[in-house]
Formats: sequence, C-alpha cells, structure tokens
Amino acid sequence: MADIEKKLSLLRIVIATLMLIIVASHIWLWAWPESFGYFSAGNILVESRGGMDNLETWQRTLGFVVNFLPKVFLLLVLISLYRLTRLLSSGQWFDIACEVLCQRVGRFLFAYIIANIIQRTILVLVITATYPKGEKELAIEFGSQDVAMLMPALLSLIIGHMIQLARAQRDELNEIV
Repeated sequence: MADIEKKLSLLRIVIATLMLIIVASHIWLWAWPESFGYFSAGNILVESRGGMDNLETWQRTLGFVVNFLPKVFLLLVLISLYRLTRLLSSGQWFDIACEVLCQRVGRFLFAYIIANIIQRTILVLVITATYPKGEKELAIEFGSQDVAMLMPALLSLIIGHMIQLARAQRDELNEIV
C-alpha cells in the first residue's frame, strides 16, 4: 500500500506541474511571443496569418482570452484528477465521490474538445477582424487531435460507470452478509 501512495503522490506532483505549465506557457505565449518562439512554434493559427506583431492590442487581449477557454476545461480535468488521487489515497476506491469525479473528468474532456473547436473558429475571426473586406476569414477546424481526445473522455465515463456497478455489487454483497 505504501508503494501505491508513493505513486499517487508522484502523480499529484505531475498534475500540479502540468497545471503550472499550462497557465505559464499560455501567459508567456501571448505576453512575450518573440521569446516563446525559441521553445515552440507558438500559436499556428496566429503565425499563419502574420504573427503576433500584426495584431492590435485588443486582438491580442481577446486572443489571449479566447485561446485560454479550452485550457480552462483542461485545468478542470487536472483538478478533478488531483482530487481523485486524494480519494484513492484514502482508500475510497468505490465511493460515489470517486464515480462523480471520473464522470466529471469525462464531461470536462468533452467540453474541452468542443471549446477547442470553437476557440479555433473565434480566434481566426479575431485575427482577421482588421483585414479589409473580402479578406476576412471564417475557419471551422475539426482535426484528428479532437477525435483522439474522445478516447480518454469515453474511458473516464466508462470507469465512472464501472465504479458505480462495483459499488452496487459491494452494497448487495453487504446486505447478504
């Protein structure tokens, strides 16, 4: 059991680190894009349409907010996973709270997929808002990364359902005994 607790503690550290990286990299990308470019390609939608230098202040501010929308759901997933590791550490494997957290992770991942698609569409509208008439763009993107995110979302919902079934079976066995 001590080995499991060590692994769960390490997982909590990884989750907290990921949360910090998500927020810090987002701020870094939009506040200092020139230095962010040394480590990453930046935001491909922005770069393919002239880069951050061509954006006005209101576009950068709105782009920052719009681009952060899916990350909010990703942070909610990580917070739920962090809480789930706490429940597992205390031995509450089949409690209703564990089931609820697994289902919440699945729903947040679905929301992340939808927010990601919407975010890309709105971001293109924001970036091209200052373009002359006839050059403004509307882009709706649905890629393989969105489809790939369906798997962990579905797995989380399935695990939540399995916990519900296990709890019901445990309660039934407790009534017999």
